[in-house]
Amino acid sequence: MSETDPNQLTIHAPSGEETWTTNRKAPPMGDDSLGISAVRSGLHAEEAARAQTIGFVFALIGVLVLIWTPFLSGHPPLRWSFFTIMFLFTLSGLRVGWLASDPKRYTQWTFRWFGCVAVLASTVALAYLGPFSPTALAVTLGIGFFGQGSDRVGAWCICGSAILLCLLMMSLIVLGLGPDVGVFRGTEAGLSGQFFMTLMVPVVLFVTLMQATWSGRAVQSALQTAVESAVEANRKGVQFEEAQAELDRIFAAGGIQGQYSGENIGVYRLGPLLGRGGSGEVYDAVHRNDNRRAAIKIIRCNESDDTESHARFEREGKITMSLRSRNIVRVEQYGRTPTGHLFIAMERLKGSDLAAILRSEGQLEPRVVLPLVEDVCLALAEAHRTGVIHRDIKPHNLFQHQEPDGRSVWKVLDFGVSRWAESSATITKGGVVGTPQYMSPEQARGDTLDYRADIYAMGAVLYRALTGRPPFRLKGASALYAAATERPARPRAVAPELDKQVEAVLALAMSPSKNERFQTIQELHRAYVDAVQGILQPEVYIAANRIPWRKATGDGKGA
Repeated sequence: MSETDPNQLTIHAPSGEETWTTNRKAPPMGDDSLGISAVRSGLHAEEAARAQTIGFVFALIGVLVLIWTPFLSGHPPLRWSFFTIMFLFTLSGLRVGWLASDPKRYTQWTFRWFGCVAVLASTVALAYLGPFSPTALAVTLGIGFFGQGSDRVGAWCICGSAILLCLLMMSLIVLGLGPDVGVFRGTEAGLSGQFFMTLMVPVVLFVTLMQATWSGRAVQSALQTAVESAVEANRKGVQFEEAQAELDRIFAAGGIQGQYSGENIGVYRLGPLLGRGGSGEVYDAVHRNDNRRAAIKIIRCNESDDTESHARFEREGKITMSLRSRNIVRVEQYGRTPTGHLFIAMERLKGSDLAAILRSEGQLEPRVVLPLVEDVCLALAEAHRTGVIHRDIKPHNLFQHQEPDGRSVWKVLDFGVSRWAESSATITKGGVVGTPQYMSPEQARGDTLDYRADIYAMGAVLYRALTGRPPFRLKGASALYAAATERPARPRAVAPELDKQVEAVLALAMSPSKNERFQTIQELHRAYVDAVQGILQPEVYIAANRIPWRKATGDGKGA
């Protein structure tokens, strides 16, 4: 068990007993693969910038063509058709340049519409100026732009139709099935020259299309690699922070031997120190009669006259002993020793807490978290049934215990900051007790709490487990203020591979308004199971979409 909050206390199993293993596979890469949302956003902005440039460039070319067309010879009806379509092409270029100046206005429809106008303009230009003229190679300018578009269907249709029309026009002339009435005619090159151009121009255009496609894929791959690296660096940063906090706790414990190691407390003999918090210590212990191992939590001597600490300590024993669930750590005895020490004797757990698991794994897949959700929700359901609010659900207080038969069970620890739901009294003298990173807004504000504070905290724990980052990375008063007034970043902005249905469950669990959350812990459990199975009820999904998240930023406040 683990602890980083100096005011709270939990238990650590010796390192040799932390036997957590996992076979978690990497999430599949696809439309929702890691970083794809950020990659798409970046590619869209880059494509809009290119569209703005090419739109104004095409408009400039159109203006020059319009000025010069009246002075050209060639087939008169085609000349005026060419003039008309180039006028429309120029207007289209100006409009696309304006639309693309704001990426939000530049849409797939704009891309396809502009592509159709460009194909029409290039076809009329080839017919009027001549398919064997340099005009054919000028088409590469458009293919270079449209071929890199993120709309792959539209890109291939636009570029492919331009290439095929060019090939068709040339082939008809070479085969004598159509007249060459262009301003620049291929007859001067002879039949062999026309055959050569008929072969080479489409090839050059096709190679241009392939090069544009490869270039677009290379940019996407580079962006995705960069985003994945940034996300992984963020996750490693979270793991480093949590590992550093764990090291601080270990060093604060003063090594293996504690102040009371070797002493007798009740029927227990205290062994090595397992953990230390702001108000107490936890020791490995052995029952002197049957050698049964236990974990003993005692108050420090220099705080023995602290009435608030005494009340919290004894209350934890009373509350926990009143709860009957295999998913709540079992309290075997609590009381006061003849020397005045307060103590609680608990079952000795073997395994790791969720905080240690997340330090090792970074994040977990939704299906891997299913047993955790089931066991913790069962524990909280029992606590809520008896009128108890935990108030400090966090990864350090959720322990995966290895049963003697090899099975794993999750247990909820540390009811030391719990309070009876129907009691208006508080043992914190008006202060806020809990861990801000996982604290509901109403708890951070010091408002009256009910069971829904635990539902929010459970949602926050799932946020950390599924995204690899806590809802807020701030500490101290800043973390408390953020918990009271701000929203975490959207989970899929932090971990884009997360399923939308699972994100919806997090949204409802972590709603800033407790009236919009799940109203019981059982509802959260059922919704999470449905979401993992892909069968979340539509009304749950609709309700979740009304709950806001904060946009992800790099300011350190986000998840």
